[in-house]
Amino acid sequence: MASDADQLCALPSQWYAVSYFYAAYHTVRAALMQDSVFSDLNRLKAHNIHWTPDDRRATHHQARKGRTQANAPGVNDLVKTLYPEIAIEYIQLHSASVAVRYVLGLGGYDAKALATAYTTIAEAAEAGTLTAPKGSA
Repeated sequence: MASDADQLCALPSQWYAVSYFYAAYHTVRAALMQDSVFSDLNRLKAHNIHWTPDDRRATHHQARKGRTQANAPGVNDLVKTLYPEIAIEYIQLHSASVAVRYVLGLGGYDAKALATAYTTIAEAAEAGTLTAPKGSA
């Protein structure tokens, strides 16, 4: 029997890419909420001097200018800096999701590659490896 991922990729609609991205997005947001880097201001500032503990609650994707800080990070920014081991997969899923929702479809994105990208993120979360590096950035 085909896996759920295989069944999803076999659908004629390309909206499976959006599902994979938002599953990854919520997985990463859960990791951010639990990451101890946000409880250690010195460690957090070593990654970005403008970040604050409240940035763990980011819901937007890209950095935005804020009133109280230079750039309030988006989830993409946090992933690139704090979780580089999954950054490529996460950004790939985000880009594919945007392509389906706002452009003309997936184009050159491969369904199996997107499924693999999500699996990489999910496995890292399950293994407990989605944590910011302990040393300085």
